[in-house]
Amino acid sequence: MVEEKQHQLKDRETTEAWLTANSIDFHTITHVPVMTMAEMNEAVLFEGEYAATMIAKNLFFQDKKNKERMWVVCACHDTTIDLKALTKTLGCGSGNLRAGSEEAMYDKLGARKGALTLFSILNDTGKSVEMILDKRLAEDYARVAFHPMTNEATTSIAKEGMMKVIAESQREARVLDFAALAPAASAAPAQ
Repeated sequence: MVEEKQHQLKDRETTEAWLTANSIDFHTITHVPVMTMAEMNEAVLFEGEYAATMIAKNLFFQDKKNKERMWVVCACHDTTIDLKALTKTLGCGSGNLRAGSEEAMYDKLGARKGALTLFSILNDTGKSVEMILDKRLAEDYARVAFHPMTNEATTSIAKEGMMKVIAESQREARVLDFAALAPAASAAPAQ
């Protein structure tokens, strides 16, 4: 297990310090710990100029047959993700896309269960985790929200700030249209 001190972002304070140092405007609200999107949607309410913030859900996947293949998926909280279609798109082979292990998520991304976030990719200095971004999150909302490495707070940043986080991680995000993904996968001929 990687020691916590080796991760650049560990908690709300280090995340907010990084955002400030990189000139990314943010607004964080504190709330009860949340483990599910249902809990988050009940606990998190942005108001005023932040009211239209889209809250993201963040998922960590591994290829069952090749555990070195890992992905973070950041999507709008209400986006339906068809795992069968995603498996095919990522080329994992039928039934091989699985939720990643908690140990791998912490070792690679510094994230604990319930606190995975876009910001976690900044801890993956070896660039071993691929970034998948929901097209809606990338294009449709001026502000987006993620946990600041803890599930006891949620941070709203501008879409441009989100793209800067991805750029600073020195990787490209693969943007997927999840709404079009499922119909495309089911229409594809069997091989």
